[in-house]
Amino acid sequence: INLSQLPVNLECSINDEIIDIVCDLKPHRATLVPENRAEITTEGGLDLLADSNSFLKTYVAELKEAGIEVSLFIDPIEEQIEKSIELNVDAVEFNTGKYSESNNKNEENLELEKIAKAIDFALQNNLKAHVGHGLNYNNVQKLAMLGTIEEFNIGHSIVSRALFVGFEKAVKDMMKILGIL
Repeated sequence: INLSQLPVNLECSINDEIIDIVCDLKPHRATLVPENRAEITTEGGLDLLADSNSFLKTYVAELKEAGIEVSLFIDPIEEQIEKSIELNVDAVEFNTGKYSESNNKNEENLELEKIAKAIDFALQNNLKAHVGHGLNYNNVQKLAMLGTIEEFNIGHSIVSRALFVGFEKAVKDMMKILGIL
């Protein structure tokens, strides 16, 4: 039973045991992410076009039957969005890793353009658009200026900053950058 009055987005890997736990916990949303045991952080979005992901349809249906909104962490590529639509998910979270790790303004602008196009395509197809991975106080503003993103997943940067300034200030500072305050 979801005990939180605030929406809870549980990012989780994809296997029977985890999906069962998520269905028992009943968070507001589950965002399915790829997981590689050797990685420290997610290295990319789910590859929905791979044959090995045929089980996703079953997991998405299970989660939705449990009353849980489903999101998929994917790269900002039209074919990945099309597959998300086929899987009947509610939202997609676009991997902003390449944007966040850009080495120069040209690369950053190219990645920003890819994300903007992907968001537009998702919205045109009734998917909620979220973004996340590597976002921080220095790089999130350009994404916020797009004005079409429903959710920003920026936990690591906020928590790290909160160690020095406290959670209230860390969150308020981010909200100002996002134009929420």
